[in-house]
Amino acid sequence: MKNKNWDKWEITRAKGMWNYILIYGVLAWGLMTGLLFGISFPLYMMLCGSELNLLRSAFLLTVSLILFPIGGIVWGYCMWIFVEKAYWENKASELALELDRSRNG
Repeated sequence: MKNKNWDKWEITRAKGMWNYILIYGVLAWGLMTGLLFGISFPLYMMLCGSELNLLRSAFLLTVSLILFPIGGIVWGYCMWIFVEKAYWENKASELALELDRSRNG
């Protein structure tokens, strides 16, 4: 990532891991994916020739809006770990480059 992106990440990480998981994992990924799946799957089944069952569709939407946000917790946590690792690797390479410059220059 560029320094501009790392600056954004520093602001995000200052708010904490649980804030990140809630906003990006549960709300952004979990609810949006659950809503998309819960609405699109019954429509897909209807296009394939199945009869639209409102009770089954409502159940699927409800389950989707519960399970996908739970998956969003896992997704948010994994993304936090992935970006944090990249962030600290970037910091280490910047420090090594700065140290090398100070020794040579």
